[in-house]
Amino acid sequence: MLLLLLELPISFLAIVLAFAVPRLGDRWFCAIENWFSEFAAHRRLAVGTIFFLALGARLAVLPVEPIPHPGVHDEFSHLLIADTLAHGRLANPTPPMWVHFETFHENFTPTYASNYYPGQGIFLALGQVVFGHPFWGVWLSSGLMCAAFCWALQGWLPPAWAFFGAILAVIRLGTFSYWDNSYWGGSVAALGGALVIGALPRISESQRTRDALLMAFGFALLANTRPFESLFFCVPLGLGLLVYLWAKVRPHSAWIRTVVLPIAAVMAVTIILMCFYFYKTTGSPFTIPYTPNMHRYGYVLFPWQHPDLSISFNHEAMRKLYEQYAQVEQHWRTDPVVVNTFRALDMWMFFLGAALSIPLCFLIFPLNDLRFSQIRWPARTLVVSFALSVIGLFLPCLYLFPHYAAPTACAFYVLYVSATARVASWRPFCRPVGKALVRAVPLVCMILAVIYVTWPPARPDPSSLVPSWCSKWEPLDRTAVERMLSDAGGPDLVIVRYDSGHSPASEWVFNAAEIEHSNIVWARDMGSKKNQELINYFNHRKIWLLEPDQSPPKLSLYAAAQ
Repeated sequence: MLLLLLELPISFLAIVLAFAVPRLGDRWFCAIENWFSEFAAHRRLAVGTIFFLALGARLAVLPVEPIPHPGVHDEFSHLLIADTLAHGRLANPTPPMWVHFETFHENFTPTYASNYYPGQGIFLALGQVVFGHPFWGVWLSSGLMCAAFCWALQGWLPPAWAFFGAILAVIRLGTFSYWDNSYWGGSVAALGGALVIGALPRISESQRTRDALLMAFGFALLANTRPFESLFFCVPLGLGLLVYLWAKVRPHSAWIRTVVLPIAAVMAVTIILMCFYFYKTTGSPFTIPYTPNMHRYGYVLFPWQHPDLSISFNHEAMRKLYEQYAQVEQHWRTDPVVVNTFRALDMWMFFLGAALSIPLCFLIFPLNDLRFSQIRWPARTLVVSFALSVIGLFLPCLYLFPHYAAPTACAFYVLYVSATARVASWRPFCRPVGKALVRAVPLVCMILAVIYVTWPPARPDPSSLVPSWCSKWEPLDRTAVERMLSDAGGPDLVIVRYDSGHSPASEWVFNAAEIEHSNIVWARDMGSKKNQELINYFNHRKIWLLEPDQSPPKLSLYAAAQ
């Protein structure tokens, strides 16, 4: 939280200096900008440089940001997909005694599987299989996201400005944010959105099959990560592209062959594969994994739905969480303006913050002579699609996290850098104030990054849940307990017993894809009689009782504890 408090005065100081001494360091800035302009003109080299810069930056901060431990419900669910895919399956059979293992965001009937779409899990599985740990899938997806941002921005802006935007993405999204430091971030969805955004102006200018395939691959990634949010963005954008091609490009048969048919083919394969995944996880090709989970626990996502309050729960911890869901949903219904105001503030803190807001504070002055009708067709389509996406983003009545907006992250960067470039030309009283304001943005970002790396007190508290460019979410860390069990030998069965005041946000019961073959099996305490049935089934394991609400968490042999 301290770093966020520092960001505001540093940004304010940068604004004051931009007005007071706009030519401060002008010679050095001009030399750097000229070099970057010449370098960015080599477009492919620039994209490759951003890719390796993002990967290298994350590796460089490993001493202060080590490989993260999963701590959020969603992370374990995505990791379940990864582990399932790593074992060569799309779903797992329902495990015996499954009620003891029941947990959040996972289905146990008709199969044992995550309730999420598989896009994030595919990259996690890639990291697990190829590099030995799911984190390296996150690392790779983040590098690809930043590189795709650079490629996409090149389609909309001059190369130097595209490189500028990609550098900001590396700092703000690809190094310190939870997108790159957790297993439930938005890098994969943002990669898909960037491929769609980058292909749009290229297809409108020259209808190449390569660009169409990249757009289709972007659609496929979005469909398998954030399909609801992507609909509000991709549908108007796709319709706008079709209308433009029909009205402006002749003959129609040429772009139908080079654009429409490749996209249709890729999407047809994507839909078939998704239906097969649904069939393997839910038993029906037309039932998404969310559906049985929502029916089982009675929660809703949208205000036009009504929660089922008659649901009976097997575990008190799960009942508490879904009661919290009902309270959040009710709060949205009774006071949607206040709820969405705080949501908008969260989005601002993550995507902009004080540093990136520096030039936007003065955007009104260089925009006073610009009309919407003067904007070129692709940009108008992008603005409309982005606006509809924002509306769709705020419709669900449950939580809103920044990675929900990942499909439109690249569109945001296109619009942001475009606005920033316009501010750079602002010269009140013939003084280069606009250029100084824009120069301040990467400078402030780098100063904050240095503070983050070199001054530990400035790093945000993982339990604060403040969504910013450097936020972390790690409500619990099972590493210490797992290390103790590893030192004691195995295999182990850990029965988790919560106190009456336990917070459902701190959940310990998550398991791998092959529960029976795991070194550690985590199970819920269900009373002596039912616990004994579970112990009898796992009679070859050492039995432990974990009481995580003790300080520190208390781990003891189950028999001794009884």
